[in-house]
Order: sequence, then C-alpha cells, then structure tokens
Amino acid sequence: RNALNYGTSAFVSFHHTKPIGFGEGGAVIIDRKYEMAVRQSINFGYDVPKGDVRWLAEGSNYKMSDVQAAFIYAYLDTFHDILDANMSLYERLKQEIYKLNIDINFLPNFSSTTPFTSCCPVLFKRSIEESLLKLVACEDSIDIRKYYKPLISIRSLAPVSYDVYDHIVCFPCHSQMTDQDVLKILHVIQKLHEKSLVV
Repeated sequence: RNALNYGTSAFVSFHHTKPIGFGEGGAVIIDRKYEMAVRQSINFGYDVPKGDVRWLAEGSNYKMSDVQAAFIYAYLDTFHDILDANMSLYERLKQEIYKLNIDINFLPNFSSTTPFTSCCPVLFKRSIEESLLKLVACEDSIDIRKYYKPLISIRSLAPVSYDVYDHIVCFPCHSQMTDQDVLKILHVIQKLHEKSLVV
C-alpha cells in the first residue's frame, strides 16, 4: 500500500516538480482535531498563539501568485487526460529502457499503480558525474537533472544519500512528450551508460 494515502492525514504538494503543480502551495487533509497544529506548523513552528493564525510574508510556506493558481486550475480541467497520458508514457519509458539491456534500476514504487510523476528517475549502476550529465545535456539538448542534492555537504555524514545522488538521473516525463522525445531519452541513457564505463 502507498502509505501516503492512509492514516491520519494526507498531504498534497503543488510544487513545481510535481506533474500538476505550478506553485509553492499544497493541500492538507487532516482530522479536524489536528487542524490547529497543522495551521500553526505551516508557519514553521508552534509559536503562533492559539486561535490567532496570521499570515507572515517573510515566514510562510504557502506563497502562490495568481499566475500559478491559474495554471493549477487549468490543469484541473484536463486532469484525467494528463494523468492517463503521463502514466502511459512512464510505462512506455520503463519498457523501452529495459529493452536497452543496461543495468539500470527504477526507484521503487510502493503502490500497485503506475506512479504519477513529473520525471522518470533512473539509477545507473555506475556513478554519473555532474560534469558528464551537463555535457550530455548540452550535446543532446535535453533537460535532465539529478534530484535532490543531499542537505549535508560532508559525504561521510550522508553516505546513502550521496550514493543515490551519484547514480540517479531524472528524465522528463509529461503528457506532451512525443515519440521523438522518447527516442532521445533512450539515446541519452545509452550515451550516459557508455561514457560512465570510460570514466
């Protein structure tokens, strides 16, 4: 089961990296008895007096412009089309990547359904250096990234985080991608794999 959909609460992010998000907003679905605690914690702390919840421009985590809100509303009009196209593309990318016969892993999905993501993250067997990633991204005009850089800059204090970061590459995955885009991703995966063997 996906633990995010069960229990006392559920959190929905509308952050830019999410497939339907275009803003720094979100939603919380919570038992009413926890409402005040959640409203207080939105402002990064429990120091807001009970019953006096105030918006602070310099310390909030729910900023959103009208443009960002308009994008979210526009997504809602075609949500099911976006969802179907995105999930279909993700499955296609996985199948095509497996056909390359390269030792690559996908991040685990703790659900029986296809994940609804804004990217297709893969873990290469060998480390993919940032310099190699940037070189290939420029050579092939593709938007590829590594998410997320560990919070601690001392590798020995976060060895697992750095292991994931060193091997991960996130490829685009959105509803408006074409067959040509899929072919480019496959080419870039092959290229990154071959170049990582040389390093």
